[in-house]
Amino acid sequence: MYSDRPVTCRYYPIGMALMHRQESAGEEDFYFLIKEDFCQGHREEKHWTVQEWREDQGSDGYDRQNRGWMELIIKRRSAGDMVQTSLSVTEMFYMISTNPEATRRFLFDSTFLKRYQVDAETERKVREDDLALTEFAISWLKSVLFGDPFAPVRPEAFSELKQRHAQEKKVDPLRPDEP
Repeated sequence: MYSDRPVTCRYYPIGMALMHRQESAGEEDFYFLIKEDFCQGHREEKHWTVQEWREDQGSDGYDRQNRGWMELIIKRRSAGDMVQTSLSVTEMFYMISTNPEATRRFLFDSTFLKRYQVDAETERKVREDDLALTEFAISWLKSVLFGDPFAPVRPEAFSELKQRHAQEKKVDPLRPDEP
């Protein structure tokens, strides 16, 4: 067993899935066995429970972080064509997934904190801890895509946005009498 490997490798030959039922408010984890001929582990005498395998492989700690991503993917797939993801949202997804430094720059070197009310303790954690950063960024992305709860937008951000839209409003060529 080597220590630096993704959770997918740690779980193998167990597959983990997250299922969302429409009649249920939450998600449900379930596991399944992947049986492939090349996997020598299937020839072993020892039988494992899922929990024993997860503990032995050191995969438990990864489930919490993966849950946010799994929920995001499930919601996106469940919404189907009702949720269109623009190129910029897709780029945000990949940035949040793969680049904590760029994600921090997005949060702290842009107008993000001028737009959202983020308490000082959360801001501190997100600045210092990659896991807190990822969880925060996933929550923000779910709010953008699906309207999930997130930090409230600052009231002044709404008024600035309204002013900008009013200034950018263009004359409709089919209705020249409108300003």
